[in-house]
Amino acid sequence: MRFCLILITALFLAGCSHHKAPPPNA
Repeated sequence: MRFCLILITALFLAGCSHHKAPPPNA
């Protein structure tokens, strides 16, 4: 249960970061 929550949070943070500041090589 906890792992699932952590995974969702990590994915959300990663997506937000990617949308906010995309990598230069993209």
